[in-house]
Amino acid sequence: MAKDYVDIGHLNNKLIVKSVNPTTDSGGGATEGTPTTVTTIWCNIKPMTGNRALEFAQITNGKPYEIVINYPIGDFTIDETNILTFDSRILTVHSVVQIDESLKQYKIIAYEKV
Repeated sequence: MAKDYVDIGHLNNKLIVKSVNPTTDSGGGATEGTPTTVTTIWCNIKPMTGNRALEFAQITNGKPYEIVINYPIGDFTIDETNILTFDSRILTVHSVVQIDESLKQYKIIAYEKV
């Protein structure tokens, strides 16, 4: 059986987590605000390959990535409203799943718009 968790030494990429808070425009509607950096965390990030990537890309119309992080990261949680930045890539969160309860590791599935 393959392990799902990632050894801590492989969490060697910096991931910037940003939050986007909607603002109210003059007409009373909501507009997307400017992303602000919430935190920077260490992660393991890799493009998804094979059938799963093809399946995922059809859903999101983007290039999918699997990202593993350690939690907790303070009083902040990552969800579908966050934007992630890795190198020059801007990623949108699709889902966050706990993969190892004892190690407190989570897998984020995110995609880069192409």
